[in-house]
Amino acid sequence: MEKIAVFRSWDDTIATRLEAVLSRNDFLIVRGRALRSCVPPQKDYYLQFAGSASIILLQLQRWVAEMETVLQHAVSTYPETFTDYFFEMTLLYNEIRGLWYPKVVFVGPTLIPTDEPEKSEELSYGRIVRTGKARFRMYLEPPPLTAQRIREDVLWHRRASIEEQVLCGRLHLLPEGYMEQFAPGEIVPLPPPTEAQLRIILEASPEDQYNYFFIDCDRFGYWALCHPQAGWFWLEEGGQRILPLWPLHEFADLYAEARDLQGYDSAYIEREVWEEAWLPKLRESGCLIEVFPLPWRSGYRLTVEVFEAEQRVAVEANLLALLPRLRVPGRWVAVLEGEDARRS
Repeated sequence: MEKIAVFRSWDDTIATRLEAVLSRNDFLIVRGRALRSCVPPQKDYYLQFAGSASIILLQLQRWVAEMETVLQHAVSTYPETFTDYFFEMTLLYNEIRGLWYPKVVFVGPTLIPTDEPEKSEELSYGRIVRTGKARFRMYLEPPPLTAQRIREDVLWHRRASIEEQVLCGRLHLLPEGYMEQFAPGEIVPLPPPTEAQLRIILEASPEDQYNYFFIDCDRFGYWALCHPQAGWFWLEEGGQRILPLWPLHEFADLYAEARDLQGYDSAYIEREVWEEAWLPKLRESGCLIEVFPLPWRSGYRLTVEVFEAEQRVAVEANLLALLPRLRVPGRWVAVLEGEDARRS
């Protein structure tokens, strides 16, 4: 990941630098079906632009100006949540995808008590992909929708208890205390979950634990137990093989210790590996998946088909949480230009 510009307001220097980046020959060209994997799932709600670098940057400049008004209003209206912000433009380039996206980094008081007096939160508002040698497509969240989303989040946090905040924000931590990011293989250091946070999850109802398991399942993977010689841990009942899964490694390790599963340690299954390697084999073999079992109770046992359906429902629920019912008239109409518009 390459951060190419951090700025508060648009100026000629920023525009020149961004156009130079868009003109680089090493920016991955994305076409056809691959384009769908490089745009937000919310794209039906997003403003869409297509054209040359100059057209893209002109629309981006107008969008930044509108977004600044929204963000300044958020900082002045909700000081208990946001104390500052800044824009960040990031180029993500690797062998899998080429993305360039604007982000806003909010700085504000932490909402869950920790040792840190302030927190920062990165919100991504769109994507830019190259579709030809000198052509691009850009998806941006409409500023009125951003304003509404910020307002909904603030109102929810104002009335939510600490328990609700923990259960609605899955902690995707690796054993080393890292969290995955959008870029494959990229991780950032995070503090481990506190005992209080883990206790809240363990003491929650089975239904809340089940929902917690599926939070952000479109972005992150799951945890299982694995032995260096025996391989993955399976349950067997009446000739039926069952794969237990957990949302955090702490709960997998707790299960292994309580069941005296010597030699088994928690092992992370990345989302791409889960979808491309695990699901087809599980579907073919007819195995069941057990969601979030604990030492004192079994988890929910699902067929692969039901598990996938639950994933889809969870992704939609997460999406609706980010995109509440619009209070602006009608759907946002795509603004396209040139050849890309005719192909759409």
